[in-house]
Amino acid sequence: MKRLLSVVSPVEKLTGICLWNKKIVREAFLHKSVSPLRNNERLEFLGDAVLTAVASEYVFKRHNGQSEGHLTRIRTNIVNRKNLNMLAKKLNIPDFLQTQINSKDAAEHLPGNTLEALIGAIFINGGYSAARFFIIDKLLCQMPDEELTPYFDTNYKGLLLEKADKSGSQIEYTFLSKTKKDNRDFYVVQLTINHSVVSVGKGFTKRSAEQHAARIALEKAHSSIHPFNTIGEDLGST
Repeated sequence: MKRLLSVVSPVEKLTGICLWNKKIVREAFLHKSVSPLRNNERLEFLGDAVLTAVASEYVFKRHNGQSEGHLTRIRTNIVNRKNLNMLAKKLNIPDFLQTQINSKDAAEHLPGNTLEALIGAIFINGGYSAARFFIIDKLLCQMPDEELTPYFDTNYKGLLLEKADKSGSQIEYTFLSKTKKDNRDFYVVQLTINHSVVSVGKGFTKRSAEQHAARIALEKAHSSIHPFNTIGEDLGST
């Protein structure tokens, strides 16, 4: 079992924050399977609330003028368990966790839960500003661009492919360019249907650029004055 006393220093290095309440920091990585009476569940509760508040502020400022429903969908993408588990693993959070759970399925949710507990511990140590700094710098700014849009939940490529299969149409995504935007890789792809250019998609990953292109193609089809009978007829013709 890892020694809890060795947790605080590397966590301070990881977060970039001086954590004066060492006991709370150690508690953030203590699962109830190890300590039933004093563990990280209360900190997880607190961290979840702080994360939701910071994510709400971040989305509100980043997507100015968007509707409440739009903002809610983006925030949901940010704080879902899949994302939190992914980010926790990138930060090596599981390396610090004290647990006696051996089942892979049972332990699947632990990285994200522990990350929320750490956020709670940071909040207690440094208040909202410290927690906000950590969440934005170490979490939100590390998320793929598609996670910060409400379109991530919809597989537009899959929907387009399904329609193409039914109509016998041919879809092809062509990589056009890779540049830098906001110090991140930025991709541009072109979508052709039956050898005709239909749309151009952009994003911070190839996947998000292709999803963007597919979404535009579907929107064009649905706004066409002609019935959406086949991909080839509505989008693949010049």
